[in-house]
Amino acid sequence: MKSSMILIAAGGAKTVYRSLDEVPSKLKARLLESTSNRNAATILIADRSGRDEVAKVIRALPRPARRRLAALMNADISEPKSVRLTLPRLIAFLGIALSLVFTFLVFVYGYF
Repeated sequence: MKSSMILIAAGGAKTVYRSLDEVPSKLKARLLESTSNRNAATILIADRSGRDEVAKVIRALPRPARRRLAALMNADISEPKSVRLTLPRLIAFLGIALSLVFTFLVFVYGYF
């Protein structure tokens, strides 16, 4: 059984369409424009037989295209994670800062 679903969230409303033909022309133009840029992606969810068909298509690709596809699949495309200041990191930072201040005071004023 083949099924598809298009979810469009625009203007504060979310609407589900069963095919591209059901999408109103104004929304369809915006959809096609936004999905044709280089940051757009396709998400494919397939069962075992669908996976076999995708593998068959990939095997039929020319060698350079297969290499590019393999490189894209192995590439780390995730965004760099920001460092969060957690309690253990805060304690470590304060410990290092206090140690540096103490060391500075010892060198400036000598031993207590």
